[in-house]
Amino acid sequence: MTTSHPAETRFIELMAELFQLDEAEALDFGLYRVIRRHNAEVRAFLGEIKADKHGKALVGGRLSALMDEAFTQAGEETKASDRWRIEELAKSLGLMPGMTADKKISVWKPPKHLRILH
Repeated sequence: MTTSHPAETRFIELMAELFQLDEAEALDFGLYRVIRRHNAEVRAFLGEIKADKHGKALVGGRLSALMDEAFTQAGEETKASDRWRIEELAKSLGLMPGMTADKKISVWKPPKHLRILH
């Protein structure tokens, strides 16, 4: 059984409820006929919620993979942005790659409000 976050599992439950996948099986008119026709495709996209002794888990489904991919990409973008911000901060402080700790201390001038008064 695939493990998933409770929020992701709840989201899939709500989507299945929204599309009324279970009710579409029994009804055969209008929108329900269309939903029933595409029920397998929707279930394959959403995945299925399986319950066991450890709780509920999402099994299969393309949506889970898409969400993982999107959050991974967002995380990588955040890391790149953080690295850029650190490099810019180091430049503004006059710190260069390869500097020894003693050299960094001698170059860095703390702001006035951080200087120790003698």
